Amino acid sequence: MTDKRVYAFRGAICTENTQAEIINNTKSLFEKLISKNNLSEQDMISIQFTTTPDLTAINPAKALRLSGHADSVALFCAQEPVFEESLKKVIRIMIHAYSDKKPESVYLNGAQALRPDLKND
Repeated sequence: MTDKRVYAFRGAICTENTQAEIINNTKSLFEKLISKNNLSEQDMISIQFTTTPDLTAINPAKALRLSGHADSVALFCAQEPVFEESLKKVIRIMIHAYSDKKPESVYLNGAQALRPDLKND
């Protein structure tokens, strides 16, 4: 059996600024990222979110909890700095977790523009 080490699993999703859309898109991003990387919540150390300043309806950490995920994982949320020509309405996620394979990132709903160098689903 291969030893596990700590990796950072990253992703992002564009969303509209409503509670329902942020909850739904946060859940979708999280579920796609853990599915693609075969992660379990027991292996997670923490989850960090950032949002662009135009997303104010609900914190994605709270949205994830409301969707029934990550009850025993430390969550943190911060706001992205403002830069000219930044992509709008974006939630970014970084999950720190133990794994025996290298991370595969997930970019959805237009967030693929953030990392065109990566293969995205």
